[in-house]
Amino acid sequence: MSDITNKERLLKVFSGEETDRIPLTLYTGLFPRGFVERELRNDGVGLFCIPSPALTMKNPKVNKKILEIYENEVFFIKNIFSTPIGEVSETYRTGGGYNTKLLCEFLIKDKKDYEVAEFVLENEKYEFDFELNKEREENIGEDGIVVPMLPKTPLQDMMYNLMGPERFSIELHENSKDFLHLYDVLFQRYKKMCEILSDASVGFVEIGDNITSDMIGKDRFRKYIMPVYEFVCEMFHKKGKKVGVHMDGNLNILKEDISECKFDFIDAFTPCPDFDLSLKEAKKIWKDKIIIINFPSSVHMRTKEEIRKFTINLIEEAFPCDKFIVSITENIPQCAWQNSLKTINNVLKEYGEVPK
Repeated sequence: MSDITNKERLLKVFSGEETDRIPLTLYTGLFPRGFVERELRNDGVGLFCIPSPALTMKNPKVNKKILEIYENEVFFIKNIFSTPIGEVSETYRTGGGYNTKLLCEFLIKDKKDYEVAEFVLENEKYEFDFELNKEREENIGEDGIVVPMLPKTPLQDMMYNLMGPERFSIELHENSKDFLHLYDVLFQRYKKMCEILSDASVGFVEIGDNITSDMIGKDRFRKYIMPVYEFVCEMFHKKGKKVGVHMDGNLNILKEDISECKFDFIDAFTPCPDFDLSLKEAKKIWKDKIIIINFPSSVHMRTKEEIRKFTINLIEEAFPCDKFIVSITENIPQCAWQNSLKTINNVLKEYGEVPK
């Protein structure tokens, strides 16, 4: 066992210092507790904790009512936001795999919802919870690092959380005036969050954008997403903090644009065969960025020897292996996680030494 802790190994990668081997990490919620988990952590597998930022939110001008609905053997959770100028609501369908839930009714359903939704957003008040952030750091200790995650940037927030992809497409082209006004409201809200978090005692921040080119497209990425990244990077870099973006989809047509962005690391980049960009090409074009890959989910289901060969190939594509972290950012099926993680970690210990 190496004398270096999992936290130290990760911090060395982020600071550009020499380290002993390519780190392997998991998002904290994806690591089943037990003997094998403890054995792997003792054997160099680190934790990558990306909670929502320790921001408390109050909205004294809005009342929120939560309804639990059981209908046709399906359990729904409905949030109703009541304001002096009207109501808006959203509904989640529960019961997905790994206790997930899915937005099936979005906050903005038609033109009349804009004004009320904007009232809700504009009246949110944020504060940084120092004690909560301190507890997170102390709890993870030397097992890994805590990287607070900012919400999605405004356009991504509109697509994923406020409208859904179908309504998003219609509103962008048929109601651009209201659409772009909402974008501006969300950008101002985003700036407030960043201003608060940039003064907090955190060394990293990650934008939880889940970028994939299929949804955002090249033109919209340049027009609406990149300016937000530029703002965030300028604000946090002035305070000596690292900025990352969660990008876990098809990125091939965005690769040159991503190289122009000034953020420090890409998290959850998922290479071939699951998506359309190889690690070799990503390392070539994003030379100044730390690449944290999500080990492709489909590979976890392969045989031990196939996983071993795939991991060795990743090391070859990542050579000289600096600015590189292997991570698990998606759930691994219960039947596969022990075999897969042990195999990946053993290969990284055997072949993942970073050249001095």
